[in-house]
Amino acid sequence: MDYQRLATKIKVTNFVVRDPERLAVALQYTLGCNMTPVVTAKGADSLAEQIAEEAERLKWEITDDPALAQSLYETVGLNEKIPKQFYKDIVQIVYLIYKKNNELHLLEKIPR
Repeated sequence: MDYQRLATKIKVTNFVVRDPERLAVALQYTLGCNMTPVVTAKGADSLAEQIAEEAERLKWEITDDPALAQSLYETVGLNEKIPKQFYKDIVQIVYLIYKKNNELHLLEKIPR
């Protein structure tokens, strides 16, 4: 298998959705591999602060959306894919991340 070629087709995007007052949910979206974002970390209070600090250190995008953070925190377990009910909100965040990074051309390659 040509791992070099495969690696160029996979784009991993990590980001955090949070309620700045008390919650943080980290997600990972892998373009070209797993098309459904997965919750990679979540926490409340001091753990939420640690998640946000680590995200800032790693230069991940942090989106403040208290309602979405609360819903994800209550509904989705660690290492679980997000349910379809969250697709629209998460797709908007991923789109903005790709737009900010001038990578919208990568989204055009997604099979529909």
